[in-house]
Amino acid sequence: MTQGPYSITRNPLYLFSLCMISGVCLVFGSLLFTGIFTLLAYLVFRYTAKREAIYLSHLFAEPYAEYARRTPLFWPNFSNFEWGQAPVISNRALLVTSRDSLFTIAMIPFSELVEYLRESGFLTMAIVVP
Repeated sequence: MTQGPYSITRNPLYLFSLCMISGVCLVFGSLLFTGIFTLLAYLVFRYTAKREAIYLSHLFAEPYAEYARRTPLFWPNFSNFEWGQAPVISNRALLVTSRDSLFTIAMIPFSELVEYLRESGFLTMAIVVP
């Protein structure tokens, strides 16, 4: 796949997962927490993307090398965008992806619980500065 979101970045799933992780972390109201977890997720995604690029270059050789030359590994280049053809959507893949993304929705009540525990005094967050 080299069109649609794959025309601007070779790893759109990792890019948008990083955005989702940042958003979920912001729900907890801590920029420090958001920065730390976003950075950790970025490092994991970047490492994984590089490993996958090695595998794909071995599997597809020159066609992948050409794709890699024009398409960034992670950060998007919107000037490369190509619409392409409408994708064929697998019902099973849609179901699995929807199920997997439910954890994001589950963060809403969890963040409410954290906020309740903070307001009740059961949970305190302190940053110690030497």
